[in-house]
Amino acid sequence: MGRRAKMKTIALFALFLASTFLLFMGISYSADIDQLNAAIQARGAKWAAGETSVSKLPVELKQRLSGLKYDTPERLEGHVVSGRPKLGNSFSFAATPSPSCSDTDSVCDWTNRNGHSYVTKVKDQGQCGSCWAFGSTAVLESDTLISLNQPGLSLDLSEQIMLSCTNPGTDNCENGGYPSDAANFLVHSGTNLESCYPYTTTDGYCANACSEYFSHPSSNYYIDSWSVSSPTYNVSGNYAAAIQNMKNLLYQGPVVGTMDVYDDFFYYQSGIYSCDPNWGGGYQGSHAIEIVGWDDNQQAFHVKNSWGTGWGENGYFWISYDELFGNTSFAYYSYFYNIGKHVPIINVYSVPSGLQISSDGNGYYTPVQLMCETGSLVSVQAISPQSLSPGCQVIFTHWSNGATSPTLTFTKPPVGGQSYTAYFNTQYELTMNASGAGTVSPSGPTWHNANTSVSISAKPGSGYTFFGWTGDVTGIKTPVSVKMSKPYNVTANFAQFNLVAPLAGTTILSSDSPYLIQWNGPSNLVTYSAYYSVNGGLTWKAIVSGLTSPNYSWSVPAVTRATKCLIKVVAYNGKTVIKQLSSGAFTITP
Repeated sequence: MGRRAKMKTIALFALFLASTFLLFMGISYSADIDQLNAAIQARGAKWAAGETSVSKLPVELKQRLSGLKYDTPERLEGHVVSGRPKLGNSFSFAATPSPSCSDTDSVCDWTNRNGHSYVTKVKDQGQCGSCWAFGSTAVLESDTLISLNQPGLSLDLSEQIMLSCTNPGTDNCENGGYPSDAANFLVHSGTNLESCYPYTTTDGYCANACSEYFSHPSSNYYIDSWSVSSPTYNVSGNYAAAIQNMKNLLYQGPVVGTMDVYDDFFYYQSGIYSCDPNWGGGYQGSHAIEIVGWDDNQQAFHVKNSWGTGWGENGYFWISYDELFGNTSFAYYSYFYNIGKHVPIINVYSVPSGLQISSDGNGYYTPVQLMCETGSLVSVQAISPQSLSPGCQVIFTHWSNGATSPTLTFTKPPVGGQSYTAYFNTQYELTMNASGAGTVSPSGPTWHNANTSVSISAKPGSGYTFFGWTGDVTGIKTPVSVKMSKPYNVTANFAQFNLVAPLAGTTILSSDSPYLIQWNGPSNLVTYSAYYSVNGGLTWKAIVSGLTSPNYSWSVPAVTRATKCLIKVVAYNGKTVIKQLSSGAFTITP
């Protein structure tokens, strides 16, 4: 929309002559900031210019930063009011009434109201004409903090949802947007947390918002209604009346304000801004901002911008009361919201974070702010158990208020701003397996609290031997203690262990060499050593060691006469003897 024509007074015409002279002397706001500051001082203005995060942008990008479209009377029909009603404590849903400003306050600043801030962090719209979305979202964030009386609450709502879902053909990065469209969108659709659809500096696509935005609309942030007022309307140039009208609009909280932007504004670093287009550069567009307060001592309004903290006073600026009638047409339209019954009623956290809870049939992940209509009943359930990964789960233990039931039920109208934390224990799964005939304890998969010690044991069946553990536990010891610092999968290995050949009474010819010694036992699980004795077991000679299979081709020793012999096989787990077995006496003959 084109800039509205402004009335110029004789005083402004005089300033025009003076500033024109300065310009002819070489002042160039885009090339010489010193000359711009000299012109500001010559005019008696109270602000300082300098390089900022946006001052060096080309003209087309500067104009995009000022993406406000002024609403037409037709768009505002039914919403125009002469002032903002003083709602008192009815505006608050918190246990403690929310603060408000009054006629006696010489300073009212929602960034520092009674030592507390009800204004959220400064954001950066980037090179996108989305100021209308940022200003509107900022006011909804502030209204929520005020209504809950939760100053400092880290509430970050998504501007991208509004930018992508409002009227993409009308309200977008390239052409800007209407504050009335933003307000109507918050009434009918609402927005959600920044994490639902992070800002992209592009028009984006509405379908890219998180699924919860569409499937659980009760979790979105809404307003009940909106109004617009003009502090300078029908006051016939009465500055005092216009200033008071603007203050009245700020009693209950910040408002979305409009203003016209000239090139010098991109260089604002500090002080109380005022504009003279004759030295301040050309008109660049119109802009939406969040007006957060006033200060009679400085004769200025305090405003949060959306150009990042590298511009202005960490993203804020002060602007002279006079600009209500000045070149910027400051706050010509001021929009305020009634968030009514749509407020987050409780903040739900969990330890560990990121766990699932449900409320009235809908699922959410912590941390989450749950919303409902004031006076309705609400239940919140900690889901237990919850699987975090294979072999790892969490089990609910208690709420921060001491309740041990997973379900909290509010049987009276809920009070907003309260916080509840669900505490969980992490557990790991112990899976016990038995290979062969035998039993293990504990049997089957069992769950145990993290870092607790669990005793596991193995018992072989009749005729079987326990050959040791494999998997996440090794060794032959049973029982053994396991510290549950992770999921454990353990197998107890059982097998028969007995000699097959040679058997007692067998006769072996030395000429039969090599002879296959055989025994029953597992392969590739333990190692075996074999020995023989020709003196009834008084001494043993090694045949082989380090075998992994239960057999060996033995080079039978040569004898000159029939000789009685014994064979011994020993099974090892590492260096630990599991069991040994011996043959009965057999005979080796020449």
